[in-house]
Parts: sequence; C-alpha cells; structure tokens
Amino acid sequence: MSDTAIQTWGLTKHYGDVEALSDLDLEVRSGEIFGYLGPNGAGKTTTIRLLMGLMRPTRGRAEVLGLDVHRDGPTARNSMSFLPSDSSLYPFMKVGQYLEAFGGLTNAPRKRRDELTERLELDTSRKIGDLSMGNRQKVVVVRALQEDVPVYVVDEPTRGLDPLVQQEFGKIISELRDEGRTVLLSTHVLSEAEALCDRVGILRLGRLVQVDTVADLSVARMRRVTVTFDGEAPADLSIPGVSDISIEDGTARFEVSGSIDPVIKALARYTVVDLETDEPSFEESFLQHYESEGGA
Repeated sequence: MSDTAIQTWGLTKHYGDVEALSDLDLEVRSGEIFGYLGPNGAGKTTTIRLLMGLMRPTRGRAEVLGLDVHRDGPTARNSMSFLPSDSSLYPFMKVGQYLEAFGGLTNAPRKRRDELTERLELDTSRKIGDLSMGNRQKVVVVRALQEDVPVYVVDEPTRGLDPLVQQEFGKIISELRDEGRTVLLSTHVLSEAEALCDRVGILRLGRLVQVDTVADLSVARMRRVTVTFDGEAPADLSIPGVSDISIEDGTARFEVSGSIDPVIKALARYTVVDLETDEPSFEESFLQHYESEGGA
C-alpha cells in the first residue's frame, strides 16, 4: 500500500468571484486519522466534494490511493466511503431496510453492519421518519462505516450525537486506523480533533495555513505564566519565548511559547515565592492561531 492515501496539488475552486478553495496542497498518509479543521465556510466541504468527484476543480488535481479522482473517478470512489454533512434519508423506510439497501450496493459485510448498529445502540426496526436527529445521524454513520474500504471521508460526523455515542464513534474510527485504514475527519469540534487525530490541517478562508501533529500543536501552545517574587520583580525579564510582559510590584505576568525550560532556568536566579501556569485549551490555541493568520 502507498504511504499516501490522499494528495492534492494546487486544488482550487471558484464560485464566480468567490474563491472557496485556493491552491490546496494536502497529503493525508495511509493509516492515520487526519483532522481537517476550520469554521463553517472555511472550505472543508468544498474540498471533500472535490475529492469525491462531486464537482470539478477550477484548477489543480487530486488523487486517492494514486488514482486521479476525475480521470479514474469510479475506481477512486470504490476505495472510499463518504459520510456527508448534509445527508438525505428516506423517512418511509425502516432503519434496517435502509442500511441493507445501501450496503447491498457495495457488498458491505452484514456482520459489520450488525456490529455497528449494536455498538451505537441503533434500533433497526424503527422507521427513519420517527427517529430523533441524533438517531438519524447514527444511521448516516453506520451507512458510511459499514463499508469495507481503505479510505473513509467523514464530514462533521458527530453532529447531533450524544457524548456517549460520540465516544463510541471515536473508538470505532480509531480501530479503523489501527487496521491500517485512513480517515479524513472534517470537523469544527476541536476537542474531537484533539482526542482522535494523529495530524491536523487548519483551513482558513479556503487556504491551508498549517499542518501539524496534535502533539506538536500542543507543545506550541502559548502558556500564561504568573510569577510572584520575594520582593520586587526584576525589571528585565528578557527570556527566549517570553512575550507580553507586565510587572506590578512583586508579580510578573507574561506569555511563553514553546518550551518552558528557558523560563525555569532564568527564574532560578531569583527567589520565587509562587509560580502559576495557565495552559490554553486546544480550542483556544487554534483560535489564537486562526486569528493571527487572519490579522484579526
């Protein structure tokens, strides 16, 4: 199997004068859960529709498992399962009939379908039109994940699911990853990306602004530090990685990016009464980065 599951080169999509996606160079590795992050309107769904061959790009190209998504469209799509964010269901059908009908189109294993409905506590005897929004989303999840394919493309998959079901969904896609399959997870739920993804790509206004591991993004977070000294705080706290310093009496407050080790070594020269660090959440870090990229 190739080390690359999904790759794009200069992928661009315009809607008239609106540039929904611009020069996307993206590589998703085989056997990883890749988080595709950005708020609504960032270009995530446009990217996915291009990958699935549901629209043609203005320029650029995309491959899935080495297959051009347009030139080799049917073959490329046979290697993927797609969970759209705006899936339509047939309210007059029973859940079991619906899943079996869609599974029959691609020879999805019945054993797998039964296992998923059990794990997500989905009643297959009920009519889809009688289901709550959360249970309808379960139907969509099972429909996509019942397929036996190397690549799963899921767009906002946990919308409407309760926390316990979200947790079970996370276990399921982690198991797919552990089997060597690839999951492209498009989401704006940052806690979900932090918990599940190996790497994430941050999309802003149609442009990919960063790709990194979740661990590296965590290391790069900006910590807020408060230091209380025994006596007056030193007037000069020029320490690598430290910014936004404010000093009042015996207390210094500042922000630290990257490793905190240089700060600890610099403070060792003084008598420190107390030291507090406040590490922003993954979501706060994402928003800080997003706003800085946009000049907001």
